Amino acid sequence: MAAFATRAAEASIVLAAPRPNLGGTLSGGLSWTDIGDTRAVGGLVRRARIDVGELQRALADAGQALAL
Repeated sequence: MAAFATRAAEASIVLAAPRPNLGGTLSGGLSWTDIGDTRAVGGLVRRARIDVGELQRALADAGQALAL
């Protein structure tokens, strides 16, 4: 979420991880399936989920995939 907050502040970011996949709030299970009500997820997490969904749709339309 720090990366999304930094980007929302229009600052530059660099992500580095000791493994091939980044993970956290979005990949760790904070979702409708855990909560049962999408209104329970708000703020930066909600914005990040929307942004990732839009990116996935754009890549799918271009015949590409986003590996999360």
